[in-house]
Amino acid sequence: MYDPATSALIRSAPDLPTLNRESLPDRLSRAFAEIVSARVMLRTGDDDSQTLSETFRFARRLAQTYEAMVAVNPDRENRAAAGFVAASAYQLVQQAIALRETEHPVAHLKPEAISPDISAMLLFLVAGASADAAEVAASIRVPLDDRLQSELVLHLIMLASGQVGRMRDRKRPPQEELVTGAGGERANAALYYRLLRGVRALAFLLQGRRIKEMVDPNAVFVEVKSLAAPGVDDSPDGFSSDAVAVFPGPFHLASLLVAAGSALLERAVVSLPPSYA
Repeated sequence: MYDPATSALIRSAPDLPTLNRESLPDRLSRAFAEIVSARVMLRTGDDDSQTLSETFRFARRLAQTYEAMVAVNPDRENRAAAGFVAASAYQLVQQAIALRETEHPVAHLKPEAISPDISAMLLFLVAGASADAAEVAASIRVPLDDRLQSELVLHLIMLASGQVGRMRDRKRPPQEELVTGAGGERANAALYYRLLRGVRALAFLLQGRRIKEMVDPNAVFVEVKSLAAPGVDDSPDGFSSDAVAVFPGPFHLASLLVAAGSALLERAVVSLPPSYA
């Protein structure tokens, strides 16, 4: 299933106990084949639930473990390999779920989590697999009942699809229209809105452009991480050390954007040194 270069990338993923990295490309290929087989069997009235359940558990563990490695250390040497394996495993999870679900679930950016398709899309960007990221982006269903989520998901889709010009031309809605609610709800919205600004700034940088008062996207992503999950020493006034406000969803998205943004800027044409004949 995988060409030699991709197989080599997969084998270079971080080492894990009990995981044979040399056979990992074959294991992933076999998992994809098992899901295809399960789809055919379901159409004929057969059901191999045990094999599918084992494949699902394997893929989910693989995806979550390697994703955590990318999020915790976005500058790791084998970041691309970890991102590609995690994203591929998330695709397996989504395909396994699709066997039972009648339609693809709507993407979400919640206070407690982000949807796996958003993770997979950004992890493919981390890996430099732009075609795979665009394929995931094309399948994502945008949430329409929450304007802030809708805008941020749309911007992430445009980023993964290479449509940075379209993103730049899209007017950013005013903060007062998107950051609403009170207490934790408002704080969560403010963090996601901040990430929206960072993603837009990243689009400008990828085009080699800067505008007045434009924020540094990486600084924004790092700032959101610190605000979403402050340490005890960084606890805001009024919070005790055992009652620190934590927003895992914005923290998770910010962590992936640090890695994806760095990978995109490293490969961007505007980052290449000029050549002279």
